[in-house]
Amino acid sequence: DAPAAVAPKIAGDQVDVPAGPFLRGSSDADLQKGLALCRQTYSRPNECTVSWFQAESPQRSIHLDGFSIDRHEVTNARYAQCVAAGTCRPINYTACTMMDPATRGWRMGGPGHPDARKPGYPAVCVNWDDARTFCRWTGGRLPTEAEWEKAARGTDGRAFPWGSDWREAALNWGDLSAGGDFGVKDGVSGASAPGAFAGSVSPYGAHDMSGNVWEWTQDWYAAEFYVHGADRNPVNLTQSAGLGRSVRGGSWSFAGNGARTTYRYYEDPATRDDAVGFRCVSDR
Repeated sequence: DAPAAVAPKIAGDQVDVPAGPFLRGSSDADLQKGLALCRQTYSRPNECTVSWFQAESPQRSIHLDGFSIDRHEVTNARYAQCVAAGTCRPINYTACTMMDPATRGWRMGGPGHPDARKPGYPAVCVNWDDARTFCRWTGGRLPTEAEWEKAARGTDGRAFPWGSDWREAALNWGDLSAGGDFGVKDGVSGASAPGAFAGSVSPYGAHDMSGNVWEWTQDWYAAEFYVHGADRNPVNLTQSAGLGRSVRGGSWSFAGNGARTTYRYYEDPATRDDAVGFRCVSDR
């Protein structure tokens, strides 16, 4: 179904990812590093288990056609343009799970962080269909999981956009204090404005692909997809019972292991959450 209107392209808004192979997924050694980072950064480290990361394997070379991806996560201001054009639905915050700063807990329709609705901040509380509609309006689409991963890590198998080593101040992640406050290491207690962390830039120039907000992808999540998926332009279009759409990148409220470029997670496509946003891609 064609979008009702197409947004004008904004010069410099996307970065190019060239066609060719890249190393997707994690080796056994990488899985152990993910486990170690979980135990280092998760508030309940004794619960961490390597089984949380098995869906990242096996590691192998995957070939993708060339594409372009948004330099930054879609902001409230950009999303509002789609709403004004009559194509996108207004963000339904009352149906969104949002943090209540007063209680440090989450509830449906909570007040959320004060920055969550500001124009220059990532558009959160958008479900999968909202994100897909916006990307179609721009003339693009949501990235596949494989496209997202290549755009985040490049071709050398790095664990983070900047390299292989964890840097707790390089990104916006769920760094909790003993009292339950975020921002202990990175200085930010909610989502940050796109590009605020200069150290979190991928080899192709995409910002915040580690941390800030989770990002929707095209794919249905399947734990075994890396075992059976195609070696060329893979995308999982088959829904698995009880599972949802893949999201990638970690968030401001998630432990550091989620910010690894290989970490796979999923949400029900109807989910509206103050830590879930998106970015779009265009075919070349």
